[in-house]
Amino acid sequence: MNWLKRFYVVFGAIALVWHTMANADTSNYPDRSITMVVLFGAGGTSDTVSRLMAESMEDILGQPVVVENRPGAGGNIGSSHVARAKADGYTLLSGTPGLTTNAALYKNLNYDPANDFSPITLMASAPNVIVVGPSRQSQSLSDLIQDGQESDEGLNYGSAGAGTSSHLAGELLREITGMNLEHVPYKGGAAALTDLASDRLDLMIIPLPEAISLIRAGNITPLALASTERSSLIPDVPTTQEAGLEDYVAGSWYGLLAPKGVPDEVIDILEKASLNALGSEKLKDRFEAQGIQIMASDAQSFEDFMQQETKRWGDIIEKNNIRLD
Repeated sequence: MNWLKRFYVVFGAIALVWHTMANADTSNYPDRSITMVVLFGAGGTSDTVSRLMAESMEDILGQPVVVENRPGAGGNIGSSHVARAKADGYTLLSGTPGLTTNAALYKNLNYDPANDFSPITLMASAPNVIVVGPSRQSQSLSDLIQDGQESDEGLNYGSAGAGTSSHLAGELLREITGMNLEHVPYKGGAAALTDLASDRLDLMIIPLPEAISLIRAGNITPLALASTERSSLIPDVPTTQEAGLEDYVAGSWYGLLAPKGVPDEVIDILEKASLNALGSEKLKDRFEAQGIQIMASDAQSFEDFMQQETKRWGDIIEKNNIRLD
């Protein structure tokens, strides 16, 4: 067989494989367990949302939905794993805001957050809360802002780490108010909250579910919720808009995605199953008990949302020259 014949044989084999993949029978999907990859360790809000969602989807899909934690590198380890997974709908990603910020934060990602995934649904969100330690518990948000504007040394704010949503929320606060703020990154929000409760930090801007236990214990004080609506968990705490801080809304979100190339029929099945799960009163109650709000958007709305968030936070990252590599 000469080289031309070998070429056509190989080309024909490749074409047959692609044709088979493109026309794969999805009528029995799913017929085995599905893995949902979480980008952070067990016990955090992302993990909680994912496990509750997986449990609800199991009942609807009739197959196990197994949560797998792959933490590290600001979510890049897990995201890269899912981006390279087989596009058959059996490996999903429980995405967080890093999918809309990491392309700006890291120069050399080995995956493309904007093009390597197919959005399924925006599952839930959690508003950030601006909290202070014991020495500032009698302050209002306007008092805190004034202190930050007038202080030569500035106020220090803690975050769960450089490039995290709590860090970027602090940079947004600085931009809107003109406060003199010094960022102090930690390896996780828990360590930062401990120092805040001990007055080693002036303030934090952190998702409500992560702060609620210390708020209830009286160890830290919430000044405002960075949301358009108050939370039933802290009903007496005003929103940032009510406290006089216009246009300041920030928080975390949790969405379900698949690798790019998953057949449309499978995406449709997953979208319907997700929206069905998120429509459950039981799941809604379990989320709300922890300060998590159900979003339940369709795939297109989720994609639009991610594009908006990428632009919004990309501008903040660029203006403040934040880089992580």
